[in-house]
Amino acid sequence: MCKQIYICPIKKKADVVIASAGGYPKDINVYQAQKALNNAYQAVKPGGTIILLAECLEGYGEPTFEKWIEEANTPDDIIKRLKNKFVLGGHKAYSIAKLTKEVEVILISSLPLEKVRKLFFSPMKNISQAIEYIKDKYGEDFQAYILPSGNTVLPFFSILG
Repeated sequence: MCKQIYICPIKKKADVVIASAGGYPKDINVYQAQKALNNAYQAVKPGGTIILLAECLEGYGEPTFEKWIEEANTPDDIIKRLKNKFVLGGHKAYSIAKLTKEVEVILISSLPLEKVRKLFFSPMKNISQAIEYIKDKYGEDFQAYILPSGNTVLPFFSILG
């Protein structure tokens, strides 16, 4: 039954995945919204783009996570740090860092722009701005998936169909 509710089979990965963290309280901060980002990553092509919609009223949301993000200058800084020593909270920073090395992430949020950039994300004001950017990047015929509940729906890619 869980598989029927939470797994979404896909036959191919898309250029773009538009994912909502699922609204309050699932998007209360980046620490929580990261779950939707990880799920969206399963459906996007390497080099593709994820558009994440998450309000993040409480900012980064977890002290260790925030410290790791604030102290990093590159995704590799975080990756090396976790490989040297696992720290709870740091694991989410690591997940974001690995992901941003492989795909572009656009965040539509109430976070200040500098905080969005520290995550190695591109800030955008609204979905219209993001879609215009996507059209410029991929052309009018880009392939996309939409995950309205990105935190709970897991796209499952299978070459078997």
